[in-house]
Amino acid sequence: MQKPRALRRQKPKDSPVTRDITSQLGTKQCRSRWRHRVVMFDDGHGRDIRVVTNLLGTSAEQIADMYKARWKIELFFRWINQHLNVPTLFGTSENAVYGQLYVALIVYGSSFAGIVAGYLGCKTRFS
Repeated sequence: MQKPRALRRQKPKDSPVTRDITSQLGTKQCRSRWRHRVVMFDDGHGRDIRVVTNLLGTSAEQIADMYKARWKIELFFRWINQHLNVPTLFGTSENAVYGQLYVALIVYGSSFAGIVAGYLGCKTRFS
């Protein structure tokens, strides 16, 4: 980053944002022409997160909240790929995606219920 400039703003007392600057990104040989905004904030677990954006009209707290919400979505899709065995979606329409996810959730829930029933020693029709 080259010549960071702090943005003037009033920071709320309970804000997770630790730093809010603008800077040109890159090296001397290959540097961006435009200045980018870099927002640094604490994620609540003691880790510092840096987000680079071009949203200059949005508050740093809103940018931190948007990133946290996006990260929750990423974790949800990672859980889907790991547990529901849905590596690819067969359709691109909203109904196709919902249908495939509902079927995968039903299969996961019924297999989980069977595992729990077997663990508890319950007799089922399938055991």
